[in-house]
Amino acid sequence: MSKEKDGKAEEEEGRNWSELPPELLNLIGRRIIKVKDAIRFRVVCKTWWETLAEQQPLQFHQSSALLMLPYCSHNEEGNGAGDSSCCRLFMDVARSQYHHLGFEQALKQANCRGSAFGWLFMLQRIPVLFNPLTGDQISLPPITTFPEFLGYFPETVGAEYLTVDHDYGGLLFALGKKYVESMYIDRIAMSAEPNAEGCVLMAICWVLSKRRLAFCKPGGDKWTLLPYLSVGGRPVYYSNIVFWRNEFYAVDNDNRILICDLAVPSVSFLAGKVRQLPVDFDTIYLVVGPADELMLVGRSLAEREEDAVGALNEQHDAGREEDAVGALNEQHDAGREEDAPAHIEDDRHEVDDQNVEYIWDSDTDDECECGPSYETIKFTVYKLNEETNQWGEIKSIGNYALFLGTNTSACLSTQDHSGYKPDCIYFTDDSFEKHVKHRRGGHDMGIYHLRDGTIESLCCINLYENPSLVWPPPVWVSPAIY
Repeated sequence: MSKEKDGKAEEEEGRNWSELPPELLNLIGRRIIKVKDAIRFRVVCKTWWETLAEQQPLQFHQSSALLMLPYCSHNEEGNGAGDSSCCRLFMDVARSQYHHLGFEQALKQANCRGSAFGWLFMLQRIPVLFNPLTGDQISLPPITTFPEFLGYFPETVGAEYLTVDHDYGGLLFALGKKYVESMYIDRIAMSAEPNAEGCVLMAICWVLSKRRLAFCKPGGDKWTLLPYLSVGGRPVYYSNIVFWRNEFYAVDNDNRILICDLAVPSVSFLAGKVRQLPVDFDTIYLVVGPADELMLVGRSLAEREEDAVGALNEQHDAGREEDAVGALNEQHDAGREEDAPAHIEDDRHEVDDQNVEYIWDSDTDDECECGPSYETIKFTVYKLNEETNQWGEIKSIGNYALFLGTNTSACLSTQDHSGYKPDCIYFTDDSFEKHVKHRRGGHDMGIYHLRDGTIESLCCINLYENPSLVWPPPVWVSPAIY
């Protein structure tokens, strides 16, 4: 009997697991739904890594949503409130678990201004798409390839970017690095995962005082602006974008839907096709629903009284998650990846003498003020009836959950993925203008129950010494291994 067991053990040890048939590896890979399991599967050998990468991405992309949070451990300066150099935690909201995914140095390099297909959009002078699971980076065209940028001059502290406004007779503006690399691009959407052939990235950006649409190709060399639009002399203020049925669509703050034509390029209203909603919202989102229908979600904010802010601080002090953070720090210190790749910006421009008529220095603290805090009080959901081309309000989304914020809006089945609450909207704070103008922001996040309109707090707010300011603001990301 012992010889038989020994023979089986030797046989097991002698097997080459890298030579498993691709069909079997595919079957195994399709049943992986946890981030950790996918990572372990891929690191076994190169064959397993490539197999999962080839057949898994979209299925795994839909499997979960993590909340990327700013956080400084006890060994780092700052507290996650206004310190962009803090590391990032990833919270599994469905299970109230926190993870360090590594690549800490790369995640410190820039502000994250959105996510799509599991990739983070990191805004800096040369923006990058960053995969937090693999550490892969894809460069996007430099900000200075936008038509109004004349150059980048790092030695001119507080006015590093020189721009020209062609609508005002060529007036020159010098913009601070902090403003440009925190605010210039507001949010993104992509037509496909960034490694796919023909992938296009669309962005809402601030061109001086106007909101414009621009697009590029990952790995490309320039940004292309879509034409400026105005109605009655008032510029169109884009609120959100989505890729739906092979086209990019946008919605403005007046609830008007626009379609983008990249071949021309142009952007135009769907006049006479989709009727405008006569309702005002603070923020508007476009979402592709579970049946491939187009949904519009309106978000309503209200100012929060100072005593409510104080109560939030008291709640935070009473419920601080020191044990969870301590355990996480031990995990982080044990597996810290100091050698993770970081994008290096190495091109420089020589500074020429310029007659700058107006300088906007957004790096000074003089413009900041402690304005009133704010909070979300309601979400309203509409679905497009394609037969009548009208929006119809819906009171329930059934066994689905929406994830809204600076990320590309997502819809997730709560039946297929346990732990998420049905008929709810998971939301983060995307009021970036308030963050820059005031010393508050990032805190407005939670779970909105469509059934009764109640809002449930996310426990992660207890991680912060000042829960009224969480910077950089949290971002939803759906893990993807491409």
